[in-house]
Amino acid sequence: MPQPERKIAAIGIRVSRKTTMHGFALNADMDMSWYDRIIPCGIRDAGVTSIARELGSCPSLAELAAMVRPHLDEMLAYQPYEASPDVGEEHEYNPQTAHVRRPATPGVTYGLTV
Repeated sequence: MPQPERKIAAIGIRVSRKTTMHGFALNADMDMSWYDRIIPCGIRDAGVTSIARELGSCPSLAELAAMVRPHLDEMLAYQPYEASPDVGEEHEYNPQTAHVRRPATPGVTYGLTV
């Protein structure tokens, strides 16, 4: 007998105040009872599951990330990029100055050269 449809991952996108945010969630090994209280993503005819529930055990999060990343890179057509000239090096991550707050550049949130 076939099992009902189950959701094991989600991709979300949100736009608020001219800023886009996105995320990816993969249910690895968690307490699934929290999903009994909601209708995930508004999909009533599909339940929620996890890798541990489906396979009986779950790889570590590091192992999962190593398995999933190449597929996400391909599906999302990820390509390394250089910061656009309007952003420049002062916005690149530097662990020695990461705690220092700087004023935002007016009108520029993120720079991406395609």
